Amino acid sequence: MFDDTEQKQFYLRENILNKGYDAEEFMNFLKSKKGENGLDLRNWGKYELEKTVNQFITLKKINSKVSDNLAEKNINIDNINHNTNININPNNNEDNKNKALNEKYKEYINTQLKLAIEPEFIRTKLPDTTEITESSGVDIKLSSPEKIEGGIFGKSYVTYLVETNPFGFRVRKRYSDFEWLKNILSLQYPQCVIPPLCKKKFGDRFNEKFVNKRARLIQKFMEGILVHPLMRNSKIYYDFISCDNEEEIDKNKKKYEKKKAPENIKDMETIEGQVKVSISNEKEIYLDNIKDNADIYIQIMEQITKAYKILINLTSQASEKMNEISDLWKKLYESSKLYYDTNNTCESFNIMDKIMKGLSEVADKQSKLMNNYIREYFKYVKNEFHSMKDFANKVYKHKESYHSDNTNLINLKEKLFNLHDISYFELKDKNDLNYKNLLLKNKKLAFIKMLPDDTKRVQEVKQLYGFYLNSLISEYERIRILNSRRNKDQIKIFAKMLIDIITQFHSGINELIYYFEGLKNDEDIKQDSFGYKFINFNN
Repeated sequence: MFDDTEQKQFYLRENILNKGYDAEEFMNFLKSKKGENGLDLRNWGKYELEKTVNQFITLKKINSKVSDNLAEKNINIDNINHNTNININPNNNEDNKNKALNEKYKEYINTQLKLAIEPEFIRTKLPDTTEITESSGVDIKLSSPEKIEGGIFGKSYVTYLVETNPFGFRVRKRYSDFEWLKNILSLQYPQCVIPPLCKKKFGDRFNEKFVNKRARLIQKFMEGILVHPLMRNSKIYYDFISCDNEEEIDKNKKKYEKKKAPENIKDMETIEGQVKVSISNEKEIYLDNIKDNADIYIQIMEQITKAYKILINLTSQASEKMNEISDLWKKLYESSKLYYDTNNTCESFNIMDKIMKGLSEVADKQSKLMNNYIREYFKYVKNEFHSMKDFANKVYKHKESYHSDNTNLINLKEKLFNLHDISYFELKDKNDLNYKNLLLKNKKLAFIKMLPDDTKRVQEVKQLYGFYLNSLISEYERIRILNSRRNKDQIKIFAKMLIDIITQFHSGINELIYYFEGLKNDEDIKQDSFGYKFINFNN
């Protein structure tokens, strides 16, 4: 949007001065962020400045809205005093009675307007507590894949040993068990981004390479649940990793499958026992940014993982080809020893065999490293962003539903208010003319009392949208911070292992060079007129 001071100035003129905001007030806002340095645009990055401008505008809108509400309350109260059919005259008892009645209506208006203020938070259920809840350093590992034969009528399958420390839990699970866990968590925690699970494979499911790969991917899924602040407390998850009694497992499954998904916000679980439902323009902009970021991330990461797949295949092919060349050098070495016993010639072939063998091993190890620590990991993260995108799309549907319903309701209320049709109002006393006049003269109060059932329904739609919007923002921030640490750790492990591979190869090459330099020149090799080499036996 802007890259230098002149462009920043143009941006501020367009968004502050041209929109009628007070320049001095905005400058004070900048100083509140960075002191006197805040007035120097060179100290502001483009996105940082844009964010600060949006904060200032949002703050101004909030203050303006509060002021307007206060002003509107005063005006409405005055309207009751001057525009109702009651004339206030302190000189007689009837007028005093009417004055008291007006005071009653004043109090009623203020009470109703206060009650109409939408809550920022809604109370929710607190999560379960288990041994894992307060424990740190919990580690989960999948290992020891074992094929279980299905017999005559059943299908064979593979089980994995799931170990959870420091508790010493040891249970065996098959892929369908992890699939069940993912589905049941998705049902019970619709406000969370469920970690991705590798897809079901058809075909050769018992290939060793595939089985080990699946173990690594399932472990990432289980670790993803373990680091989630809400799902790690789940009794479902705890029973899954701790219970090894088949009868108890079946009983737990039936219990959790019968458990209904939460239908309203109060049935949801949150760490604090309450959740934000407030909606703001800033949050809706953030929603757009989350979706855009997920789209870009998925697109680029898809290209990266595909490129790595190609690179891994090429590296594996190179490893195989270098291994073939190594075997050829070895054959030449063995063949050479049959015809003459010369160190330099034979050992040169032997050294080339070892060099190519070493290069083949390096390429093979690099291929496996890139696959296990880079491609598989970032494919998992990409799939996690797919889940994030799906969540964002769900929030968009709630957003569209709310804005559509709310617009239709406001238009209908506007029409009824202009027609002075009070048949759709929530009335305390339908024969109270003063109350009717009050509603017809106070639009804001009328809108609160009009079409109560429809208003309540739209309010529930709005709160549900707000709940999912705030949950998405919270989940996005959680995963962003988590990835910052995970990415660093993963790449660090990859780099260290890569260094070890290369170091070992360099060390082996140095030994070969040292050995090669120790060979003496063979002066006994002669060449006859036919060009054949032979050994001089005359010495």
